[in-house]
Amino acid sequence: MRFAILGLDHWYTAFGACEVLAASTENTLAAICTENDDHAAWAAEKYPDVPLIRNPRQLFVDTDIECVLICAPTALADDYALDVMESGKHVLGVKPTSNSLDGLRTIISTSEENDVFYGSFEGIQRFHPKTLALKNILTSGTIGRVLSVHQVGNGGLPAPWDGRASGEPSWWIDPEMIHTGAWMDHAIYAIDLLRFSLDAEVDAVAGHIGNRLHKDLPLEDYGMALLRLKTPSGPVSVVMEDTWSSNPGGGAHWMRIVGTDGWLRSDGDDWVVCKGGEETVYKSEESVFFRLDDFAAALVEELPMPFTPEDALANLSACHQFYTVALRD
Repeated sequence: MRFAILGLDHWYTAFGACEVLAASTENTLAAICTENDDHAAWAAEKYPDVPLIRNPRQLFVDTDIECVLICAPTALADDYALDVMESGKHVLGVKPTSNSLDGLRTIISTSEENDVFYGSFEGIQRFHPKTLALKNILTSGTIGRVLSVHQVGNGGLPAPWDGRASGEPSWWIDPEMIHTGAWMDHAIYAIDLLRFSLDAEVDAVAGHIGNRLHKDLPLEDYGMALLRLKTPSGPVSVVMEDTWSSNPGGGAHWMRIVGTDGWLRSDGDDWVVCKGGEETVYKSEESVFFRLDDFAAALVEELPMPFTPEDALANLSACHQFYTVALRD
């Protein structure tokens, strides 16, 4: 499959996707499209053999491109996705994939009308060995019935570009470009992970948001949510603390899941199960995060896709519920 990257603004994602596709023996990084001069200079130097497109409209009419990864700011992502899909190409969209649920519903309708796939980037983790290992541990009953989850994603402000300082002006902290801050940035991945691994849906949300470290930031730098998941074995309580409130070197990223027969914790790419005072490490195959070869194979060979447009809508809807009900400090 021939892929194109549209926008390099979400550079954390774009860099990883470019590296994976450039190294692939099965798929091709066929184009990088950006209107930003500095980003274009980076692409030309880093990937001199990859066609560089400066006008997105040229990308839309390129009949050789089969799938577009949108790494542009969220405010631009809706229109880009619609144009790409109307030109008959599949799309993986930046997260959050839209600033509104109605915008995402329009995108999903357009994908159906044009018989192309649409998905949000948080869903790609469902191909990862660590994710599959977690699902197997939980569904096999290794820790018994799951009762609760505590997830922490405590980091600093995003940087506008590699090598730039965290918190410099960027689309991530511009309320004209994106309507949500720190909590959405990290929590949407955790919500997708738990929905997938527990076969769950979010059915209740509460919490609070605020600005703990960056008082003048127009978006929240701190969010704490309490979610209730509906699962086949019963309700699961989830605490999600996701922030941009750590100083350099002070971040924390982990997950702990408590069951009736034990509990587990994340440890790098592995999971550690604790039962009866003993620990068992469930090791995962070392892997890149963006398993785009697996994604392309599922599309080309019409294999079951582990994430769908409806998953993107469910993830975004759960996040929007939080912002609707959350108390502000």
